[in-house]
Amino acid sequence: MHGTSLRYLQRRIDALKGLQTRLLWPPMWQFRAGGETFKVSPPALNCCRTGLLSLLVRAFTHPKACCAIWPDSSMKLGKGEHVGKAAMQLAERSFLKRQQLLLAAEQLSSTCTPEGQKHALAAARVQEGYSAPRCSWPFIAGFFDAEGCIQVHPSTGALRVSFSQNTVTVLRWIADFRQHDMGSTLSLWRHGATGASQLWVECQHDVHVLLRRLLDNGLLTKRSSALLALSRGDTSCLDIRHGLSRLSGNQSKYLRSTPAGIKRAQRISALRQSASRYLSRGQLEKSRELCLEIEALKREHELSNAFDAYRTLQSDIRELLTQGAVLDDAKIL
Repeated sequence: MHGTSLRYLQRRIDALKGLQTRLLWPPMWQFRAGGETFKVSPPALNCCRTGLLSLLVRAFTHPKACCAIWPDSSMKLGKGEHVGKAAMQLAERSFLKRQQLLLAAEQLSSTCTPEGQKHALAAARVQEGYSAPRCSWPFIAGFFDAEGCIQVHPSTGALRVSFSQNTVTVLRWIADFRQHDMGSTLSLWRHGATGASQLWVECQHDVHVLLRRLLDNGLLTKRSSALLALSRGDTSCLDIRHGLSRLSGNQSKYLRSTPAGIKRAQRISALRQSASRYLSRGQLEKSRELCLEIEALKREHELSNAFDAYRTLQSDIRELLTQGAVLDDAKIL
């Protein structure tokens, strides 16, 4: 790591993430989410239990999920009749992408060319993007499974719940529905640098009510996290924060600190408190010295965290390649 700049490491991390998105992952019949293992019955959803099918529906309803058609007509929306059956089962329980799924279910019997089917899917995306959803608590629970976050403030121990998305459409649906149903408003915030939008709740009473409502309406992959957050009265703040981090899985895998990184962050936090005390007492020179030490530690901390993320990405990509993943030349970096 000696002599490596933070900017160089960040460029390498971005390159590895681009490579990771180009990998066609090997077939998998189980996956882990929220600390639990879910099995998918091969080769399709014929034998899926209701809970798993519901999870897949909610994940596919997410705005980032999509149907696609490859130029090769033998690869239309996947391969074989199993794709059509899966799409039909998802369509029966979905509404945000229902029309696209129905088109996918009909792709085997369709006489349209792949180019014609592409245009049909594009038209369906436009139409569904402007249609009013049948928003409900089960839908919100599913969306929270995909894009929700439960946090604990490191100092106050206060819980915070948020929904994040690049576009505000779905977030406004959720905010309007919750205001109509519960009579309280949610704060909508837009990140200036990334352009992502966030809907968040910080009032402790509202947080508890929201989490219980989500649990009652089918929260699945974040169920363990929600139950842990609601046990705040019986568990220490630090234990909850550690437990939530452990349950978050790959969503923040490359952002989480290693044990050494956590110690560095704690050291920086302690120095900041000391610098503030010196400043409040008028001991400006000691405060200034600590601030210089803090800046040096922050640079070391950022570089070490980036290097840890880089090594983790390298290891994950090697493991995927060992398991049989291959590069998809059709995807663009």
